[in-house]
Amino acid sequence: MLSNGYRYYYSQLDAAMQSAYEAMLAGVKNYADAILLNPNFALYESAISELVRAVKLDNPSVFYLASQYQYSIDGNAIWYKPQYLFDRAALQMMEYQLLNTVDNIVNTAIGWGMNDYDKELALHDYLIQNVAYAADSQWQQNPPEIIYTAYGALVNRQAVCSGFAHALKLLLDRCGIDCLVVTGDSFMPDSTVLIAHAWNIVNINQHFYHVDATWDAPTNKNPAELFHHYFNVTDQEIAIDHQWQRDMPSCYATEYNYFVHQGLNVADESTLMQWLQHAIGNKNPSLVFKYSGGNSVMDNDKLNAMIADSLQQFGYNSLSWSLSFNDRQKIFNVEFSYG
Repeated sequence: MLSNGYRYYYSQLDAAMQSAYEAMLAGVKNYADAILLNPNFALYESAISELVRAVKLDNPSVFYLASQYQYSIDGNAIWYKPQYLFDRAALQMMEYQLLNTVDNIVNTAIGWGMNDYDKELALHDYLIQNVAYAADSQWQQNPPEIIYTAYGALVNRQAVCSGFAHALKLLLDRCGIDCLVVTGDSFMPDSTVLIAHAWNIVNINQHFYHVDATWDAPTNKNPAELFHHYFNVTDQEIAIDHQWQRDMPSCYATEYNYFVHQGLNVADESTLMQWLQHAIGNKNPSLVFKYSGGNSVMDNDKLNAMIADSLQQFGYNSLSWSLSFNDRQKIFNVEFSYG
């Protein structure tokens, strides 16, 4: 059995609910048919759904626990009767598979001397390279709920957003890095349509950051291409296209944002022009950057004009380029082709 990691939702409960949470989790890990939730405290029936949600969000290893349940009341006691997605024999084998998979991923992706940022980056990149978004195949799964879990992401390598989020938490839990699953909504790309969504908040060097592995793994990207548009961003940055209950840990630091930490953040147009000239002068195949130029507006048209201006000092027979642009996060990818 995988050990407990960071239990944010447990920490938000009062003493009575924490006692019931511990009872529920212990019983579920033993595949109990009925679990006594409140031997010492009064507990409202309506609290059961809150407890199930907290246990599932804090403990991705109990991927087999369904949200549906039954309960019975015996005097002052409430008995929780969980539903499991599989029978006991299947669960034991699947837990063994998940444990081995987590160990193999961590042992392969994490190198000696890595700090927490490096570990988070390596595991994020593993997910977006090896897990397919399962939208087109979700009803082919047996049961369909498995694509919402860490097992679906890490063992079957197919998942929707909650599967990505639970998988990243499980991997970071294994590395001792505080991570929680956030549930909310997000805007579809190039749209104002809101859909239910899940992602993570991580604690790196005593500061919290949002990380959304699903949105860094778009279905139309080249499988070899690594995106980090939503790797360790602030509340302000992710609020452009995500919505959530603001009782989560505040995320305001920028030090471990991918583009800041990797030196790929451009703060003004003059610096950007220098970067373009350096890239073209050295025949670099590409230039990726995040533009944080305050009130200065940067878009494809303006960047194209700046590239054209920077070509004047170079004597190439021909040079073509293509742009991709995340307008919401102001991230540009320029691909150069030299003649």
